[in-house]
Amino acid sequence: MTIAFVSTATLVAILSFLRSVDAWIPLSNTPFRTSSLYSSSQEEIIQRLDESVELMNQVMTTEFFASSPVLSALQAQCMQRIEIKESSIPGAGRGLFAKNNLQKGTIISFYPAHALGIDDGVSSLFRWLPNDEEYFQQHPCSESSYLHCTDQPLFQRASILSPLVSGPLFLDVNPHRDNVGAWVSHLINDGAVVASNSIQGVLDYYHASGKRKNCIHIPWGPSPVMATVTTKKVKKGEELLTSYGGTYWLGVLLDVRGEEGIEIVPEIQQKINESAQDLVNSMKAASTLHAEQEMTFRTEFDKLKHT
Repeated sequence: MTIAFVSTATLVAILSFLRSVDAWIPLSNTPFRTSSLYSSSQEEIIQRLDESVELMNQVMTTEFFASSPVLSALQAQCMQRIEIKESSIPGAGRGLFAKNNLQKGTIISFYPAHALGIDDGVSSLFRWLPNDEEYFQQHPCSESSYLHCTDQPLFQRASILSPLVSGPLFLDVNPHRDNVGAWVSHLINDGAVVASNSIQGVLDYYHASGKRKNCIHIPWGPSPVMATVTTKKVKKGEELLTSYGGTYWLGVLLDVRGEEGIEIVPEIQQKINESAQDLVNSMKAASTLHAEQEMTFRTEFDKLKHT
């Protein structure tokens, strides 16, 4: 996708921003190479990624949440709040639905992290457990629709790779795995799509998607954990929908049709900025509403990390 900006530095900054706030932009298929973003050797980074993937696979269990009454209650509440059913969006497959009326700022689920990796826009490096080897070899993380940035400056938390890596950290999902507890955020769909590769098509998308959006993925607790919280009141039976961002859907169109990208004009940039502000607002609200749960999660996470 071609995006017009005034300088290379600005382009790099915006692409990093879009990957986490507005969309999953396709990453590089090139194997890892030395980069200014990576101050450590490949071996050190691989070891840290392997340790982090193993840690997350222990965290994404009912046993982890059972380690504390606070976390046990949180998981039970999440599972009482949502259910998996066929999405109301044609062709979207499964989706998440509210089992009860939900207040704004409610934690509803968590985003699985079956693979973790880094990318500088030129080369990438992702790691996963041996059990996921076949899936990720056949479905490269750089092409995944589940790819999500977990840590970058806007999130204001240290990456699990700090200080080895200064660039953003990404997670990916193996959808063939069984769903465990509340780790089902990857099933949340967008309420709209970009129907045409045009400025108006993108603006129409933001209007339609924003109207239906009722939840958002946010960094929560320690890196690389991502939680999903509601952005407004949700009625019982409603599907939980988020916004993937215009660049995500343009990428889908370009992959299928091989068309040229469009320029990000001020009107589109404003929509991206609004998405960022929504994320920041949700992060701030969650840090207050769920302070006890977040502190407990961090404590149990650190215990597991150092065992």
